[in-house]
Amino acid sequence: MDVQFDPRQIELMKRVEAARGHLFYFIPLKSVGPISFIDVDELKKENMFTDAECESFRDTPIYMFGSNNYLGLTEHPEVMAAAIAAIDLNGTGCTGSRFLNGTLGEHRRLERKLAAAIGKEEARLLPTGYQSNLILGALATSQEDIIILDYLDHASIKDGARLSTFGLDKGFMYRHNDMASLEEKLKLARAKNPRNIFVVFDGVFSMEGDLANLPEIVALAEKYHAVTVDDEAHAMGVFGKTGMGVAQHYGLTDRVDIITGTFSKSWACIGGFVAANSQIINYLTWHTSPFMFSASSPPSIIATVDKCLDITVSEEGARLRKQLFDNAHHLRGGLKDMGYNTGDSDSPIVPVIIGNPDMTVVLGEMMLKRYHVFTNVVPEKAVPKGMEMLRASVMATHKPADIDDVLKSFYKAGVQLNLISA
Repeated sequence: MDVQFDPRQIELMKRVEAARGHLFYFIPLKSVGPISFIDVDELKKENMFTDAECESFRDTPIYMFGSNNYLGLTEHPEVMAAAIAAIDLNGTGCTGSRFLNGTLGEHRRLERKLAAAIGKEEARLLPTGYQSNLILGALATSQEDIIILDYLDHASIKDGARLSTFGLDKGFMYRHNDMASLEEKLKLARAKNPRNIFVVFDGVFSMEGDLANLPEIVALAEKYHAVTVDDEAHAMGVFGKTGMGVAQHYGLTDRVDIITGTFSKSWACIGGFVAANSQIINYLTWHTSPFMFSASSPPSIIATVDKCLDITVSEEGARLRKQLFDNAHHLRGGLKDMGYNTGDSDSPIVPVIIGNPDMTVVLGEMMLKRYHVFTNVVPEKAVPKGMEMLRASVMATHKPADIDDVLKSFYKAGVQLNLISA
């Protein structure tokens, strides 16, 4: 029996499928380290490129500037050894939810360790970072609850709002990082005499690479008696004295009510967490469906995160963060000097904003096919119209020479396409 879908979504899907070879979605890779390789035999089966184009990638190193592997820990020998040892000790999976047979001692120890590192009373692990933001469905369970979002919040936050009783209300979305707009929404919300107001935002915005204006967000939330929910997905491991995120970076961990995050960026695997006071965590434990009805993270994931956390808070972690930001400044500064627009980024995420959908695709295609530089092509829909970009991101393990080579490629491509001056 065929399923009837929205014709508009079918048309969009067809356009995306037709453009897949230009957007580079689902390209089969062999690693996500600073130097990667493309699995050419699998690439041919995707029918994105000609056979000749596919063969041009065979055994050809690719500069990986499209990963969230910020600290480069996916290939760290201690991290890999910890994951392997966990499988040897506890097998490959738990095959049950945390409420049933899915809680190992390692889960509880990591939750306590993570909460202490962040500076919250308790933390709870979830199978994915996406699920960590679905907690909004459990928090806002009354028509008297209101959720306020930044317009550029991650899709998982918006889906969390959709799962709530309040829903996703565009009337309560404030202009990106615009504090006057946020205060306007807070005033509107407070006038409705709600039970709770939740202000939810990315600590670091995943496409633009800019930081939430956390000091002002917290001050406004306190003024209007709102609960703050800070998604630190792209900030954990990266910002703060011990790598515990933007809240730590600003010295505001105690004043941010709920912190969510993921293990799929700096911490080299998959999974997520929520950290808050004991009352909130206890409530979410018993009311969050993604936690209650999902199988728990396997032992190898818990061991990977545990080792990554150890490295993050250590002197080695501090050295990696310094190198990461040196690399980010190197790439961003070089692009700016050429005349590229990198927006307001102040993180390892470096957007190359082209503002034209066709030229964005052409530049991304040239960077990969001719210069063997992998970036993320970000079309309209993923970002507002006029903000189409290549999303580049650096790792601590990129060498300065790698970045120099990539900058030379951006220069050659930009001049050829008349995006920058010679």
